[in-house]
Amino acid sequence: MGRTMRRGIGSGAVWGALLTVALGVGCGDEGSGALAAPEVDAVDSPTNADPLTLEGSALAGATVEVRGGADAVASAVVDDTGRFAVDVALRADARQTLLISQRAGGEESPATELDVVHDGTAPEAPEVDPPATPTRRDALMLAGAAEAGATIEVRGGADEVATGGVDAEGRFELAVRLRTELAMLTQNELEVVAVDAAGNASAAAMVTVVHNPNLPLEAPTLDETPAATRERTLTLRGDTEPGAEVLVDGGAEATEGRADETGRFLVEVTLRPNTAHTLRVIARHPETGVASPAAMRSVVHDDIAPEPPNVDPLASPTGAESALAAGASEPGAAIEVSGGEADALGTADEAGAFRVLVPLVADRVNTLAFVARDAAGNASEPTVVEVEQDGSLPTPVEVEPVPSPTATNPITLRGRTEADATLQVSGGATPVEVVADGEGRFTAEVTLEANARSELRVARVGSEVETVIVVVHDDLAPDAPVVDPVASPTGSRDVTLTGSAEPGARVNVSGGEAAAAGDVGESGRWVVPVRIAEDAETTLTLVASDRAGNASAPLELAIAHSSSVPAAPSVDDPAPAPTNVAAHVVSGSVAEARAGLSVEVRGGAETAMAEVSAETGAFSVDVALAANTENVLEVVVLEGALESAPAFVSIVHDDIAPDAPDAGAISVGSPGGLGCLLRGSVNVTGGAGAVEAQGRVRIENVTAETGRTASADGEGSFSGSVPACDGDLLSLTVMDAAGNASEATEIAVGD
Repeated sequence: MGRTMRRGIGSGAVWGALLTVALGVGCGDEGSGALAAPEVDAVDSPTNADPLTLEGSALAGATVEVRGGADAVASAVVDDTGRFAVDVALRADARQTLLISQRAGGEESPATELDVVHDGTAPEAPEVDPPATPTRRDALMLAGAAEAGATIEVRGGADEVATGGVDAEGRFELAVRLRTELAMLTQNELEVVAVDAAGNASAAAMVTVVHNPNLPLEAPTLDETPAATRERTLTLRGDTEPGAEVLVDGGAEATEGRADETGRFLVEVTLRPNTAHTLRVIARHPETGVASPAAMRSVVHDDIAPEPPNVDPLASPTGAESALAAGASEPGAAIEVSGGEADALGTADEAGAFRVLVPLVADRVNTLAFVARDAAGNASEPTVVEVEQDGSLPTPVEVEPVPSPTATNPITLRGRTEADATLQVSGGATPVEVVADGEGRFTAEVTLEANARSELRVARVGSEVETVIVVVHDDLAPDAPVVDPVASPTGSRDVTLTGSAEPGARVNVSGGEAAAAGDVGESGRWVVPVRIAEDAETTLTLVASDRAGNASAPLELAIAHSSSVPAAPSVDDPAPAPTNVAAHVVSGSVAEARAGLSVEVRGGAETAMAEVSAETGAFSVDVALAANTENVLEVVVLEGALESAPAFVSIVHDDIAPDAPDAGAISVGSPGGLGCLLRGSVNVTGGAGAVEAQGRVRIENVTAETGRTASADGEGSFSGSVPACDGDLLSLTVMDAAGNASEATEIAVGD
């Protein structure tokens, strides 16, 4: 509640010294003879009181007069102790300034000014969010909406009254303890009232909450956690029943904690290195052992830095104030660029493509460092590109972005330049020359090299300033996707399909209850969850579409569902990346946790088994892999002689290093006539069979201590670029999907 303070105004009549002495004035300036303004006690404002009783101190026997209320004047006589109390009628639901003075012997004092707000209107009844009921918890958080600034009072629970405030947005949330009885239902009729600052109480909102101690525990509520982390330890925080035990499975090992008296808990979970985890968190009553359903949280441990991003060639020198840099990197990575006029930031899309507008320092060679940072915070080595900004040069031709890769050929370039300028476009199948219109707009039809990467260079005739556009043409349809074995019939309607397809493509699945799709990773693996019809056979159609829009032939897959078949286990990662490690951890969970269940994994170097947690339903099995082959692991749940339908995990083991890149199939472009004053971008291209298919090619300029990474296609072809000059020594290696690296092949620039 607010308290209104008083202040003096005016001067009033002044008594003479003789009168002051005669009357023995005791409430004024000593020696001055003036009758002082009354002293008024603080009052609540706003207030719903009417009349409002003002109290205070003044000259004994004087008359205190109050003006500014509903009446012209309200008055009272000061008692012989110097105290007064006067009832003042207020103007309803209004702000008013009360002037309080005292009168004695025909003289009037200055006035004390008092601002008071009258509010006699009650708030609307609160709107209460539906609470969880019935509940086994002995307290709940009651939330809702009410008049901003009001106080919420709740009666009918275990406490006489529970209170909380309403924020500026009109929302409230407060803890309410419930009345409970051991092993009995208890109905709590909660009366929720909003009381405003003036003390007006709303009508009550009625909420019924039933406490039922026989209910199972509710699944814990988890705070937000990162989807990916490079830390080996993850801190899980959340809420559950006060005092409950909290068990977490799905990490490197099972761990547990305990909720405090408010229900908050904190559990440290150790993660397996560079692995996707599905963590299952349950609450368990410490006395009865009754466990809650599991709360699920997915997190990837990743402490492997991305490869340096590939940056398409940039025009240099340039008269542009900014450079539009494009290239490829790890899908979803943040692209951080430093070295220009200001730092720039972009994001690689789901296919790894990125564009970043980088402001340049004027009239200087800008040494731009491109770094890829993944979702876990790992940063790549930088890719360094030098761009000379020369303000004396004309502004480059502006070219609108074009889709890449594309199945269209020829393509249309559009943009702006000087009015009536003649433009030349080189780098395609044939040079093109066009003339801009009177407003500088132009359109150029350019034929690309078929199914190849084209660096298109656009410049005005007679100008050395170029704009570089990189476009990949691809009109070859990918092969139909390959699907890993699927259990049929299966007891689960939710089926996870896995398999292989062209890297970067998208696998679309139709025929289920809803259309589904998933992206193909760099390793060529994909995962798509689908839902099938109950107790029937579902025919699914799978099509792979590449980034250029080419669609594969369809693949049909029939899966039967049967309610009589025990459900297959759920595995966390049914399509892990290839590995050169001899063992693999298969983790997952069963639909219903109970004692006596075990998991058997077949299809590796030998059969492996592990127990299923009776509380969380989670399992983790170390499986020895058959060397240098695809391992199709069959995962089943056993309960005595009863065996579930299988779940499948397909993983390739490969510890054989690729062959060194074939120098005879690799060509290195010319850096031009700049010498080594400024290293230009040199194209390094490998034909079919130059490296292992789908490998990652690292192109290192040993002389300049810089490098780039390129991706090989399904035929072992690749294309990349690196800053270099004649005589620099390049070292090329290739790394396969399992992480095996080849020997290096060295090639000198200019040979």
